[in-house]
Amino acid sequence: MAKDTITVVYRYLALLITKRRDGFISDEADFSRSYKPRWHMVFSRQCPVMFMSYSHVGYLVMAGVLGLIFILCSVWIYYYVQLDGQAMIQN
Repeated sequence: MAKDTITVVYRYLALLITKRRDGFISDEADFSRSYKPRWHMVFSRQCPVMFMSYSHVGYLVMAGVLGLIFILCSVWIYYYVQLDGQAMIQN
């Protein structure tokens, strides 16, 4: 299972990072600095995820606002209607 995960990561690693073209690798720290992220892939993967979370928050906010408006309007209409069947008569 772990070997399959590693092979999948290595398969997509070329899409996410690129090798720098400068310099000589002297040790392991330089090896980790010899790769840089591909910014096109960062933005193409980050933006949909980020916008999805914003859309969830926006949906919850709008559902709350519209729910409160619906409840307020539902209760407010009964202020003008008498429940014993007679209409309100103004003098």
